[in-house]
Amino acid sequence: MRRDYFLEAYADAQSMISQINAATELFQISGSTLTRWMELIQAELRLLKGVMRKDKVRYKNLLKEIAETEIETE
Repeated sequence: MRRDYFLEAYADAQSMISQINAATELFQISGSTLTRWMELIQAELRLLKGVMRKDKVRYKNLLKEIAETEIETE
């Protein structure tokens, strides 16, 4: 469930890039503003990837620990 939210956020951030490009053409947004927005989105994408990667490791190990605990208690 948590991963689903992160995947949705990641997809939304990627979609935002194309929306910003369209807005730039329609509203003549300056290059420096566009650059700043893209930097912010890229930073967010890196953070989302990092959290998803860490969660994968964390929960993979958690499942192993739970399985080991169940075996020990039997």
